[in-house]
Amino acid sequence: MLYSVTFRHIDKDFGFEALDFGKWNAEYDNEEDFTLALNRMAIASSQHAVVDFPEVEVCAQSARAIIRAIDGQLFYTDINSRNRQDLKVVPVEIIRLIDGRPLEEVFQRDEQEPDHYIPPRHKHRSSANGLTKLAAVFIMLIVLSFCSKFVWRDMTYAPRLHTAPQFIPSLSEESDVLRKFADVYVSEYREGAMLFELTREGRFSRYEMWHSAERNAFVLIELDSYLLQVGMHNGKTAMLADEHYLLLPEGEEIISLHGIQYYRHHGNLASIGEVLDVQRN
Repeated sequence: MLYSVTFRHIDKDFGFEALDFGKWNAEYDNEEDFTLALNRMAIASSQHAVVDFPEVEVCAQSARAIIRAIDGQLFYTDINSRNRQDLKVVPVEIIRLIDGRPLEEVFQRDEQEPDHYIPPRHKHRSSANGLTKLAAVFIMLIVLSFCSKFVWRDMTYAPRLHTAPQFIPSLSEESDVLRKFADVYVSEYREGAMLFELTREGRFSRYEMWHSAERNAFVLIELDSYLLQVGMHNGKTAMLADEHYLLLPEGEEIISLHGIQYYRHHGNLASIGEVLDVQRN
């Protein structure tokens, strides 16, 4: 699909250096390039205080809409529809709205059924009248064995902060899955937000996003990095890192991690901010 757009209140470098922005036009012949432009506009709006919020008017087929970027968030208004005004959206939802999909499909999320905890059943002991001395000694030994196990568990057990998820490794589709989902994924474009990078080599790296007053831009702080396993969770494709980071793809644009949805950035880490090596600083 061809996206014909007109930008206002922002310059062609997605900054605010010009004295008179005016308006400028562009055309994008695929979703990836248009999504990247929307992300750049959202990032710019979160880094600078502006009088007029940057916006883009888009025409694609019969659709005509205005998208505004306010403090890193995108808001969609359909010029020809009364019930699609100032909708808070992410780029993948903008593509669906322009395609004319119904709202319930635009904001549809894949839900995972929670695993229900089934308490262990306790064995009931019937009274043992007429037991012989040998049976009594045998029962005492069993009780002593159980007590010893409970004492040992209380002395040595260290609880995990994260329960190991249900995950079945699979090597047959590993390279295809990694190639398909390799990219940068962002929860939000704001200070303190989380993001991660997946590489084709199977590396999962987490980052925090912070605003640097010195650079007047975002900087990224790496938290940790692990190798990924590709496999299945509840019958669906999943990826696992460090035994508890379970990544669940929801379509091709969204990956869920610990109940938080991360959206494909369609760009490298440098397009968001400089990665700082805190160990050398």
